[in-house]
Amino acid sequence: MMYRPPEMIDKYMKFRVDTQVDVWMLGCVIFSLCFNYHPYQDCGKIGILNAQYFMPANDADVDKRISQKMKDLIHIILVPNPRDRPTID
Repeated sequence: MMYRPPEMIDKYMKFRVDTQVDVWMLGCVIFSLCFNYHPYQDCGKIGILNAQYFMPANDADVDKRISQKMKDLIHIILVPNPRDRPTID
């Protein structure tokens, strides 16, 4: 369930389920590779629906390994509305 995007968790939102699901899942994988934990491992459904995740702050080791551009990419991908995510193209 942790890789499921908001549009697959709450069908009442009536978002289309298409390749944007894959973009969300890619964001989860990138986050996990960067920070060694899943962005929604402790959040549950509500956290996923609201796209609530936390990146380590003020960690010198993380700041050396993970560029700001990578962090920005994660922020752009992990948004609740699939229309606001970048496309697979």
